[in-house]
Amino acid sequence: MLDVKDLSAQHLAWAHDETMLTQLNSGTVKIESPFVDSFHDGLVMYATKMADSNTIELTDDGWTNDNLESHGLYLNRPPSADTIC
Repeated sequence: MLDVKDLSAQHLAWAHDETMLTQLNSGTVKIESPFVDSFHDGLVMYATKMADSNTIELTDDGWTNDNLESHGLYLNRPPSADTIC
């Protein structure tokens, strides 16, 4: 029998085991996930502690936007620099 709790636990364990975190410097961590994009490339993100606040910026260094543009989809950023995307 397929049990949702067991399946969820197995999925979370797999994601945990397959995710690699690397300390790049005192304020940035590289996160390599087991998930892939439409080109079957692994998803990599960077978490950076913002110096002027108690927040963390999460970025893929523009990779997702470049990927979407290669498929002909162009996104515009909101005009306000204070908007979180």
